[in-house]
Amino acid sequence: TRGALGHPGVAAAAAQPQKMAEGVWLFPGGNQSMAVELRDAVIVLDAPTDEAQSIAEIDSIKKLIPQKPIKYVVNTHLHFDHVGGFTARENGRLVPRFPNATYMIRRAEWEDATHPHERNRASYFEENYVPLEEAGRVDFMEADGEVMPGVRVRRTGGHTQWHQIVYLESGGRGQDSVESID
Repeated sequence: TRGALGHPGVAAAAAQPQKMAEGVWLFPGGNQSMAVELRDAVIVLDAPTDEAQSIAEIDSIKKLIPQKPIKYVVNTHLHFDHVGGFTARENGRLVPRFPNATYMIRRAEWEDATHPHERNRASYFEENYVPLEEAGRVDFMEADGEVMPGVRVRRTGGHTQWHQIVYLESGGRGQDSVESID
């Protein structure tokens, strides 16, 4: 059976962040999402599997990076365990969990996720991402490249046909990293 927001029941765990570099925090758990501090905002890479984990992670981000809003969300792919925390129930409706954020999603991955076939249907749950587009919060990426200064994506395929990795560039500080979940 499916749990809240359509994903299998996964035990909620408190988000215990690990500092990976200055301004970069890893949240291990059902998947490994990250928070990256930008000059005036926060970018979240992937999202926890479920609502309880998302709430715990958001609380941690607010403590770690106070005074800066979550302004961007970039994902590696749209499987439920990477986007289960993208939406929340509010007054009986599904709405973006980060209502002021721009969700950056690779268009080809979106097409696969919104038109699943027999082999991948168990991993894509539209309630986790379709409400984002309905709310006008999605910025579709058409190709590899920079999504904002210091953050770029590259398609790797493999786990899903359109799976991508996220590069975080340190601006010459020698701390470049790559986020590749699954």
